[in-house]
Amino acid sequence: MLILGCVVSVFSFALLAVTQILPGFIIAMTLCAIGRAIWEPPASALIGDLIDDQAQRELALQLRYFLINAGAALAPIVGGVITESGV
Repeated sequence: MLILGCVVSVFSFALLAVTQILPGFIIAMTLCAIGRAIWEPPASALIGDLIDDQAQRELALQLRYFLINAGAALAPIVGGVITESGV
């Protein structure tokens, strides 16, 4: 399931990069959500399976969610800076 979720996510982000019409954007964002829904539960379960200590497992899951949110907050800023710099 992890691989399927990753494949759907890659396809959806590629579609986001090339679409120029609203329906394409809607389809791409829907596929992003589906990919994440497929990928998220097994990824969390994998962390739970790999880390035996309860405190370390909770810390790993909290750190993962923090980094996901930090990336979501910083990505538009970094993207804007890169776009404006002409790189």
